[in-house]
Amino acid sequence: MNGDHYLLAYMRAKDIAQAQQVAKNSSFEVDKYHQQFKQHWEQVIPTRLLIDLENNDEKETGYTSEQV
Repeated sequence: MNGDHYLLAYMRAKDIAQAQQVAKNSSFEVDKYHQQFKQHWEQVIPTRLLIDLENNDEKETGYTSEQV
């Protein structure tokens, strides 16, 4: 992104909408903190997946584990 390096992470869910609703209604401190943090995002920048640590398949990512 803009020539800079970032480490981005995500969590996988079978139903994204349900996972978002659960997180939105959660009383866990980590979820409250995340909701507060998201209020200050300036923008969302779409990125592409370079490597998937759960399924490091060259067909999916374009990279093999030897290339990373």
